[in-house]
Amino acid sequence: MKHYRTIYGLETAKCSWCKRTLNPHPKYSEPIPVKLIEISRNITVTLCLWCFEQEVKEYKECEEDFEETLREKYDAMKLIGLE
Repeated sequence: MKHYRTIYGLETAKCSWCKRTLNPHPKYSEPIPVKLIEISRNITVTLCLWCFEQEVKEYKECEEDFEETLREKYDAMKLIGLE
């Protein structure tokens, strides 16, 4: 699995899965830290750290490609109108 860079302080940060924008940690009043993951040439998924860790956990339990798994989930969310 690739190493994905964590971005802090991105004003437009929004998790593609849970739609969170604010940092849930009580000590911080900044936007959420996110990971940008390019799932195709023109689609980038932005995941908060919690959602990213959940996806990594699921990835380790199956044998599919990580980006392909995210792509399938993105396509499903787009199909039902959540993206």
